[in-house]
Amino acid sequence: MRQTGALYDMSEPSEDVTKPAGEWNEMTLRINYEENQGTVTLNGTQVNQFPLHGEEWNKLVENSKFKDWENFGKERTGHIALQDHGDKVSYRNIRIKELE
Repeated sequence: MRQTGALYDMSEPSEDVTKPAGEWNEMTLRINYEENQGTVTLNGTQVNQFPLHGEEWNKLVENSKFKDWENFGKERTGHIALQDHGDKVSYRNIRIKELE
């Protein structure tokens, strides 16, 4: 649950569609609080779907490394962070768009 397309430590992707090292991957993360649904699309394939609140969300958090983080995932606004674990990583063309 810690690979590309995962909701880190909470929900693993359905399949690995990452491109080889040296090629760019394209990922879309869609968050829809009205429908209580988050999705990850990687290189044109939807690889993950998860709730954003409610009982199912609470179970995901409880079974993760974030269970002791007060109010983890409860805010609907805030900052976006990009993370790595010490490996070389590059990002490009990052866009944030509010959908109606």
